[in-house]
Amino acid sequence: MGTNLLAARLRDLEAADIVERRVGANGARLYALTERGQALEPAVLALIRWGLTHGPENRPGDHHRDDWDLLAIKSMFHPKRAIDLTVCVQFDSPELEGWARIEGGEMFIGVGKAEQPDAVVKGTVADLFVNAEDPLDLVADSERSSLHAFMHAFALQHRSGHLLVW
Repeated sequence: MGTNLLAARLRDLEAADIVERRVGANGARLYALTERGQALEPAVLALIRWGLTHGPENRPGDHHRDDWDLLAIKSMFHPKRAIDLTVCVQFDSPELEGWARIEGGEMFIGVGKAEQPDAVVKGTVADLFVNAEDPLDLVADSERSSLHAFMHAFALQHRSGHLLVW
């Protein structure tokens, strides 16, 4: 996207009270969601769930970013399965440095390093939920119970139609 188009879209979002402009520590211009913008999250997550269920399968050469998969797993999060769960998982791979934290029945995601992860996955979200023969092999033995508890908070549908339950 060209910088002129990006600037115009950000101005439109700011005018609609979806984002607000902030100044970063080094004077950089930053944008953050407003309360009104944050209220869009359920709709965005519902669209992601719809796409995961009804959209086409990813094919080699399709545009994909591993950090987007953090949103994908957030869309498949089941709060009732995580009411008493507090766990933070760090994804640490060349393709993705990001984290997912479950606390009090809510899920939070971000890019970068988590402060104190309970488990560090040596791979991406796709490696954990799709590619790994045994997802628990992606973490140290001492972190397996934390990762198992984390994965139990999701119900993902396999292509064959079977529900994956951890």
